[in-house]
Amino acid sequence: MQEAQQLRSGLVEVGTTSYTVRQEAYKFGTDDLVAEATIVIVAINRDGKSVPVPEERMTAIPRWPRGG
Repeated sequence: MQEAQQLRSGLVEVGTTSYTVRQEAYKFGTDDLVAEATIVIVAINRDGKSVPVPEERMTAIPRWPRGG
């Protein structure tokens, strides 16, 4: 049986062609951290070449709290 989890996600850093998102999963209704991840996403075009991160990406994802 799987337990419900609560996911917290936010933008940590934005570079020219990539951005970093942090995620934490908690046991639902508690402060028990059960998983965490830091993900680097690179913006690419149809040819697979890196391109500047689109402005809408930088505003669509909430910022990770500083020191959090």
